[in-house]
Parts: sequence; C-alpha cells; structure tokens
Amino acid sequence: MNADANSSAAIARLAVLRQREVEQRQGELARQLAEAERQRRSQERLDALWRTSTTSGTLAALPAAARR
Repeated sequence: MNADANSSAAIARLAVLRQREVEQRQGELARQLAEAERQRRSQERLDALWRTSTTSGTLAALPAAARR
C-alpha cells in the first residue's frame, strides 16, 4: 500500500469508529430522554394526587390531628 491508500484506510476506520460513537451517544441520549419523560409523568401523577388529596380535605386534617 502506498501512503495515500494507508491514509484512506485510516480515515475510513476513523469514520467507522466515529459513527459507532455517534450511535452509542444517540442511544444513551434516547435512554436519558425516556427516563426524563418517565420522571415527568410520575411527577404529574404525584401532583395530581396531591391536588386531589388536599382538595378533598384528607391532608388538610393532618396538622390538626398531629396537634392532639
């Protein structure tokens, strides 16, 4: 192989390695986004539960019960 062929092969290997790295990072980003979405939905459910329980008076009575 001459120098040009070696350079081309090295560049091609580097491109393959970079593409693998990009795919790995995209996979990690997708996992992080999915986890963030899962946490957001959980927080929404907790917020809804909190609003429901405070408006029904369930939690509003707790401080009075704690003073007894």
